[in-house]
Amino acid sequence: MVKVTLEPMGEVLEEDEVLEERQTMATLDLPGATHEKGEERPITGRKIRWQIPQEGSLELTIKATTFKNGQTGNRLEESALAQEYRDWRAQASIKVGNRLIQRVFDRASEDLRSLLFDTAYGDFPAAGIPWYVTPFGRDSIIVALMTIPWYPNIAKGVLSYLAAFQGKNTVAKTLEAPGKILHEQRDGEASQTGRTPFTTYYGTVDATPLWVCLLGDYLEWTGDLETVRNLQPNLEAALEWMAGPDADPDGDGFIEYSPHKGGMTNMVWKDSGDSTFDEAGQDLEAPIAVVEVQAYAYRAYISAAKVYTALEQPEKALEYKQKALILREKFQQHFWLETLGTYAHALNAQKEPARVKVSNAGHALWAGIVPDELAPKVAETLFSSEMWSGWGIRTLAEGEPRYNPVSYHNGSVWPHDNALIALGLARYGLLEPLKTLALSQLESAAIIPDARLPELYAGFRREEIEGLPASPPVPYPAGCHPQAWDAAPPFAYLWATLGFGPGIKGNRNGVPEDWGTVQARALFQGESFEIV
Repeated sequence: MVKVTLEPMGEVLEEDEVLEERQTMATLDLPGATHEKGEERPITGRKIRWQIPQEGSLELTIKATTFKNGQTGNRLEESALAQEYRDWRAQASIKVGNRLIQRVFDRASEDLRSLLFDTAYGDFPAAGIPWYVTPFGRDSIIVALMTIPWYPNIAKGVLSYLAAFQGKNTVAKTLEAPGKILHEQRDGEASQTGRTPFTTYYGTVDATPLWVCLLGDYLEWTGDLETVRNLQPNLEAALEWMAGPDADPDGDGFIEYSPHKGGMTNMVWKDSGDSTFDEAGQDLEAPIAVVEVQAYAYRAYISAAKVYTALEQPEKALEYKQKALILREKFQQHFWLETLGTYAHALNAQKEPARVKVSNAGHALWAGIVPDELAPKVAETLFSSEMWSGWGIRTLAEGEPRYNPVSYHNGSVWPHDNALIALGLARYGLLEPLKTLALSQLESAAIIPDARLPELYAGFRREEIEGLPASPPVPYPAGCHPQAWDAAPPFAYLWATLGFGPGIKGNRNGVPEDWGTVQARALFQGESFEIV
């Protein structure tokens, strides 16, 4: 028989105080009890383990003592790296009344920091561990877009790094083209020996308009006109690519792609080979124009107009405002499906719409291309029983061809996808669906043991017992832990629900009641401000 007594020594602290300012040590008073680090061991997680003799009966006492940082002699706590992480967390300064949700924000902040490369161009987030510890264009831009109120240094680093590797030549093997933003960079054996084209690979059509969107957002949030002016040649090259034959081979005004033999089949965020199809379940004939890419292009033109206005080039600003309006009208004409209450996933080579309900249409809300009167319809479809799992919005509606809740892109739930939709809901002032989405997504992270949003999880319907989740969502087993664009969504949900920032209808009533009081400090136009 073993009898255990836990004796606290000194003052008893609240959990958040212990996590942020204190360290707890435990001492076991029992002859023969050992563990690998001596008699005293810091409690850094939920478990502390000793090897205890099994003979007979015994009575033992564990004494737990809390110290201020630096008083324990613990080398990790006194290290420069630990201090750097504390400074990093302080930079965001997010306090949430609900401690479980607070853990999610703390974890997201630490994961984001752990993924940063220190490059010659500034901070740049690796895509994820263990599979994608390398620069990705789309992933890094989305991370920067979601975290810019707290970490504008990431946005600046991403803009500068991707500008440095912007396409200059036309190279068939890597799909490099003048003005194009890269998809990924790899320096492994397969890339270096030429077995794959992924050394610096440009097989994506969304990274370039997203880069322009980020440049516009960076200017609005920071007011850093000097950096924007330095990147003006890259902006002009990106805009030229968007309007040129590499992006729009048939000249119809839409950005399109065709599968790349030896490279990517689908050159958008749903890049698995089976993710783009029509209502009969058939692959689309290329060139393919995907819904969210056109929305990104619209937002990019609006961003370009704002940048040129700031650069005192009114003629260029007017040019891109007009481009945006023309694209918006054409997009509405070709993609809107009244019978489905949403936008088509894509157009095929004959400009026929793929009449399939997908989450991608929600990105059009984020981009602002949806007419005000249609935004509630799009939201209603996204939250229909076929698309809403209870944990988030599925990538593909239940009942559609190829629907599979454990697939990569055809029925799963992706946090970054949902976070962009949340920012879109905030843009149109759709507060009730916004609160539902934000609460469900962060709750899903809170009940996962490591308090981390996964890369994706299965689209199985949420089951509840007496109003509580019967079980946590099922993470995709091969996903990255952590992944950068899943560390970023908590920050996006925060500023969406708090109702601040460019393009968002200011209303703080979007914060879910279950979060409790929320307090955050962010940056705007170079000035720090606090919102409660």
